[in-house]
Amino acid sequence: MRDLDLDPKWTLQRRWETGSRRWATGSRGARRVVWTAMALTMAGVAGPAVADPQRIDVGVMTGLVAFDERSGLGNAFNPKDVPATGPLLGATVGTRLLDGKVGAEAQFRVVASTLRSGDASAKVFGWRLHALYHLLTEGPVAAFATVGIGQEVLFNGKPQCPASGAQPAGCMLVKSPDADKVFALGAGASLPLTTRWSLRAQLLYLGADGRPGVAKVAHDFEGTVGATYRLGGAPDDADKDGLPDDADKCPNKAEDKDGFEDGDGCPEDDNDNDGVFDVADKCPTVAEDRDGFEDGDGCPDPDNDQDGVPDASDKCPDKPETKNGFQDEDGCPDVADTDGDGILLPADKCPNQPEDKDGFEDDDGCPELDNDRDGIIDTQDKCPNQPETKNNYQDEDGCPDKLAEAVARLFDAPVTTLEFKGDKLQKGSDARLTPLLEFMLEQEAVKVHVSVQPDAGDEAARKVAQARADAIKAWLTEQGIDDLRVGTAVGQPAAAPPKVNKGVSKPVVALKLL
Repeated sequence: MRDLDLDPKWTLQRRWETGSRRWATGSRGARRVVWTAMALTMAGVAGPAVADPQRIDVGVMTGLVAFDERSGLGNAFNPKDVPATGPLLGATVGTRLLDGKVGAEAQFRVVASTLRSGDASAKVFGWRLHALYHLLTEGPVAAFATVGIGQEVLFNGKPQCPASGAQPAGCMLVKSPDADKVFALGAGASLPLTTRWSLRAQLLYLGADGRPGVAKVAHDFEGTVGATYRLGGAPDDADKDGLPDDADKCPNKAEDKDGFEDGDGCPEDDNDNDGVFDVADKCPTVAEDRDGFEDGDGCPDPDNDQDGVPDASDKCPDKPETKNGFQDEDGCPDVADTDGDGILLPADKCPNQPEDKDGFEDDDGCPELDNDRDGIIDTQDKCPNQPETKNNYQDEDGCPDKLAEAVARLFDAPVTTLEFKGDKLQKGSDARLTPLLEFMLEQEAVKVHVSVQPDAGDEAARKVAQARADAIKAWLTEQGIDDLRVGTAVGQPAAAPPKVNKGVSKPVVALKLL
């Protein structure tokens, strides 16, 4: 403490006058920034730019304030007679402006501190007006920047030295109560819990008056957490489609407003689910009938040949009926022997297609291009009366054949048991490929096509999928398989990426015999 022979009253008065001038001198630049931000915010409140005038956000908060030892609160000469770090309780009230990007808020708080000497309490009451700019308004966490201006008032419990006369022991030459101006700059984030309640955290730098003769500005810091509750206001609508989020089944995808199920909030790219997108579908609410006739226009064609016989009962849906009184209801053109195969109507079940006379059902008048109905026409079918076994092994020869069970499993369905770490085939996966290797060593004419499904649709995922396919090929060639017998490709992206366990994943691998 300084020499107490100085006039305490004069000393206190000079300190107060010095501190009162600091906001107008040393903090002039910061003051301009704060006043400009507050003016713009208040202009938004008063003008037509208010996005949600009925919305009020109220909240409570708690946290800590770290006061600079150079703080001017109390105008104390002794640094031990300024407030120490202490807990705070506070409240907030604010609103949103300018389409929700800008906000205005009032903050009130009290800090229950002590003097740094520890021999007296120090309660600091404060208020501030803040302008907030919301940097992130979409997603689970919202972030904001804030700037504000306000005032702090110190009340301490230490005896004050009298202005004149004897100075009792333990008194201090401070001002209580003492009010200082403060400006705030910081950032925060909020996490919505419901459409009304949110958690909030905030970290602020506080520039306040410094202690006389020591510093012009004291640098304080404040950190808080709390909760806010929204009163009134329009309901949230993240995708701006006019449906509130709590009633919107697709809150992040805007409804397409095409008159079809517009109340669910989800865009319907293909209203009738016929595989033709609405933008190209001439009949977007009526499904295409997929009968091979004008299927690309999106409209059902109930009578392709327009002969008056609906396709459902028309045996020749693409050829108009000959209206001659003979079997006009079958929808097929007919005369006595329309196809010249020697089989007369009505015995000719295929009056417009001549019988192929191959010794197989030759008396029905229909050509049997595929006697065994295995999908391979008889002219290319080495076993025309025995259906091909569809097992992806020599399926083009038309003859039944049977693969070993272990090999067949590799081709019957996609393989999801091969382990990769990145694009490296892991040890142990070779055992799952051994049946394929043995089969290819035994059948030297067999070729295999390997396709690996990428984890996502981007180029990086496709490169990894190609590298994985190449790794399978490399393993086969290392075991003696000619690399010309193994082809590789990248499949369609996975609907959901495979699970990764300690860096190891099992992508979908499709194997096909060629």
